[in-house]
Formats: sequence, C-alpha cells, structure tokens
Amino acid sequence: MLPPLSCPRCSAQAVSGGGDPVEVIPGKGTSTPSLVDGIREGAKATGSAADAARGHLADKKSRYRIADPGRDLKPVQTVSTGTSETVRLQQKHRGVDVLGGQYVVRMEKKDGKRVVTGTSGKYFTALKADTKADVGEDLAVRRAVAATAAQLGGKRLAKPEQDAKAPALTGTARGLVVLPRGAGVLTQHVTVRGTDPATGEPVLREVYVDAKAGYPVLQYSGIKTFGAPPSPPSPRKRRRRRPRAATRATTPASPTPASSTTAPPSSSACSSTPRAASTSCATTHGCGTPARTSSAPGTPAARTSARRRAAGRTASRSSARRTPPSARTPPRRARSTRTGPPARCTTTTARSTAATASTAAAGRSTPWWA
Repeated sequence: MLPPLSCPRCSAQAVSGGGDPVEVIPGKGTSTPSLVDGIREGAKATGSAADAARGHLADKKSRYRIADPGRDLKPVQTVSTGTSETVRLQQKHRGVDVLGGQYVVRMEKKDGKRVVTGTSGKYFTALKADTKADVGEDLAVRRAVAATAAQLGGKRLAKPEQDAKAPALTGTARGLVVLPRGAGVLTQHVTVRGTDPATGEPVLREVYVDAKAGYPVLQYSGIKTFGAPPSPPSPRKRRRRRPRAATRATTPASPTPASSTTAPPSSSACSSTPRAASTSCATTHGCGTPARTSSAPGTPAARTSARRRAAGRTASRSSARRTPPSARTPPRRARSTRTGPPARCTTTTARSTAATASTAAAGRSTPWWA
C-alpha cells in the first residue's frame, strides 16, 4: 500500500512489485509527485513510447493523481539512447497549454519488454480556470507592444532621428496559455520583437496578457545571454624600496694647536682667531680679543685638554648611533686656524713686546705669537 502524498515536507518510501524501494517526493501546490525513483514497473511493450508512458500514468492513478493522462498530457519529445527511452509530456487544461506544466517518464526497453524506471516533473492538479477569452489577439498584441515600450523607456530616452531610423516593435500572437497561479489565469501569449530605441540592442520579449482584464501579468526576455568569465586579478606590483644612504657622524676636526714659536702679531684683525684661552687681548693688546695660549706637552694643562677632546669625540659617536639619520644635523665646519696676528688688532709691535714681558713677569705662559 502506497503512503499518502499530501505531506509536503517528507518523501515517502514504497515498495514496487519487484521488491525495489520507491522514492516519492511530493510536489508543491499539487497532488502529483515531483519525483518517483527506484522503480522497475512493466509497461506496454507494443506501440510508441509516448503511449506506453501515458498508459503507465493511467495505471498508477492513485500515485500520480492525473485524471486522464491521454487527454491532459500531450507528447512533446521522445529521446531514445540504446535501451533507455525518455518521454516528455506537456500538460493541457481543457485543451490549453499550461505554462511550466511538463512531466517526464523514463523507461528501458530490452528483449521486447519495456520497464518504467522513474518519473519527474510538474503537473498542476488545482487548475479550474475558464478557457474562454474576452480579450482578442489584436488587442493583446497592442497591449503587449505598449507594455514593452514602456518598460524599455524608449519614448522618454529616444531621440527623434533614432525613432525614424529604428524599426518599430512588432508583436506576434502565440495563442492562449494558462498560468498556474492558484486556480489558473487564462492569458494571451504574445512575442514582441524589434530594437531598443534607446540603446539599439535587439528586443525579444515574451508577454502574457490577461485574457479577461486585458493587462500584462507576466513578461520576460527571450534572449539568452552568457556572461564573460571574470578576469583573474592582476598581480600587484611591489614597490622597490630605495636603500637608505648610510649616514656617518663626522666629528668636527679640533683646531690644531699652534706652536709657541709662531711669528709675532702685526697690525691685522683679531676677529678670526679661535677663542681657546681665557686670557683676552685686553690684558695683552687692549683690543678685547681673547688671546690663545699654548701649554708644553706633558704638562697637566696639556693632559686635561687631551682628555676633554677624547671625551667629546666619544660623546659625538654615541649620540650619532642613537639619533636617527633624519634627525641628525650636518656637522659644523671647523674653524680655520691662522698663524698670523689678529686682523682687527691695532696695537703696535712695541706694545705687544711690553705685554709679553709683563705676562712672563706675572708667571703666565708665553703668548702664542711670541
């Protein structure tokens, strides 16, 4: 005994006469199952495959719930490959085609015997619509063309010269069709062809006009388009980083101590002389320029000066390591040392000689120009 087909959530299992399991999947909004598989049931071996398929559906009326398969199913196509046969049937409602209502029966024919192996498809059992149309084909064509033009927006976007060159949209009546909505909607099927007046692209529209009210209830494009495969993403180019130039910290050159036996000063200026000692020219020359003194090697003063210079070089190297290259300041240029007399000194040679004598008497070091 077969299970009821009213359950829309689960697939029922049954056992055929040969003992093979039967998979039955109920359809949505209909009593006819959308899939029956796993069967091997005998069918009429003589005659056409379409007659054998409709005979099988009529014999199993309790499973398929089709009142009259010979009347409501019209053969559309039969495909035979070796021993297998596939029959496609179109549903009719009172002689009118039902949109999307097609049922398929699969069979095998071998050694003069035909066996049904499965069925699938859609058959709508709740249709009750009247098949008498109140809207003629001419009116349906005009309504379909107007609806297509309005959807394309040709009247708003097209230019006058384009309207004159572009061919007008034309419609062709295809007959009555029942849309499987609820109890069914009787419509006039119209095919609209032409060119889009705005873009120039071809137009092929399938329009279904209500045969009672006279307005379109369904329309879609009949042109099949295939999108181009997505192009692979282009590899990103890596930016080459420029190597940072190694910045070396340069230690300003320390002024070379002049010998204590240099030439005596003359009347040149004193502004460019480095100020290395605390003794000023005010005590020697009277011009206010610091006078440079030198100490003999090995004296405490010379050793102290050498330690200070070494400490300064060490500090400058460590700070150069810690400071980033962008924050480092360029080293200052070392002041040039001159062996000549001060540039702005106006003291005479005799006065300098007297100052030297007084400095030596006071126990000071000999000036560098003495």
